[in-house]
Amino acid sequence: MDKPLPISGYVLRVLIFAVQFCNMTNYRIEHDTMGEVKVPADRYWGAQTERSRNNFRIGPEGSMPVEIIRAFGVLKKCAAMANHQLGVLSEEKKANSMQNFHW
Repeated sequence: MDKPLPISGYVLRVLIFAVQFCNMTNYRIEHDTMGEVKVPADRYWGAQTERSRNNFRIGPEGSMPVEIIRAFGVLKKCAAMANHQLGVLSEEKKANSMQNFHW
């Protein structure tokens, strides 16, 4: 079984500095009409998107409740049925609108 190589104090200090340096510079400064904002360096978006990420819930935690999504589905199905009855929506388009919705 191989013994692990010892790390000298100098090498350890260099590693610690490198980690700290990476943590300090993992963002860039972007500018917009509201001023400066820090944006993660590995992202392609700009200041306004970063402000939105900071000020609004985005992603799974910002999603609508399932009940509201289901209600929009009911609304879409009813609209398709009504528009078909009024003659402004073909049978094919009505069927496409309703194919994946179940009451």
